[in-house]
Amino acid sequence: MGQTAAIVSLTVVFLVTFRAAIAEECIVGDESRWVLANRANAIGNNYTDGADSVIFKVGDYVVAKFEYKKENHSMLEMNGPAFPDCITFDHPGSWRDASTSIELKTM
Repeated sequence: MGQTAAIVSLTVVFLVTFRAAIAEECIVGDESRWVLANRANAIGNNYTDGADSVIFKVGDYVVAKFEYKKENHSMLEMNGPAFPDCITFDHPGSWRDASTSIELKTM
């Protein structure tokens, strides 16, 4: 009985550690993805090309590497159907910390 509990405990520790090890940071606003075309405002930015170049997995983090003024801008979490139509009034999350990192918990 004690040996079985130890094996189960080690398995759980391994799975949690493995999940963390395979998680990646998907950078928003780096040199190759989600580059802001006009840093003065959001007009003309192409976020779709950046999103198309990344395969997201549960456990990954989306990290904002661009600077934005938290007084003027925010980062919104959107679902698939809302993104193409830019529906921003019904979103699961919003951040204004100017240094955002969001863990993807579901797909």
